[in-house]
Amino acid sequence: MLVDDDSDDQMLFTEAIKHIDETIECELASDGKDAIKKLKGTETLPDAIFLDINMPVMDGRECFKQLKSDGKLKNVRVVMISTSNNEAEIRSFENRGAAYLVKPNSFDSLVASLRTYLSSVYAAIMLLTIIHTR
Repeated sequence: MLVDDDSDDQMLFTEAIKHIDETIECELASDGKDAIKKLKGTETLPDAIFLDINMPVMDGRECFKQLKSDGKLKNVRVVMISTSNNEAEIRSFENRGAAYLVKPNSFDSLVASLRTYLSSVYAAIMLLTIIHTR
């Protein structure tokens, strides 16, 4: 799931995901409130939520707090996305269990960043699946 209020960023992100793997489905939400509503209304949770920090209505910081305080949603992986590379903010989110992605300045950089992150997510999912089937 991508939560971002910028339609251009949504388009670029979904194109990058499809470039990596056409079978990946990417749900979109335009702000944190929209994301929480969609997530609470579904049985199948996403493998990861890419959450823009700066949005109207409900920003990424507040959405992150609500995700982590909800019993159903607290274990979904979250990747905070921002143009800021403020080290203190990055460490703050990482210390609370979120990954952090500085918005890349090119399509190729976005693809590379997403490929790296998604490969680690899917490796973890595969490992958990193997452990649970034993």
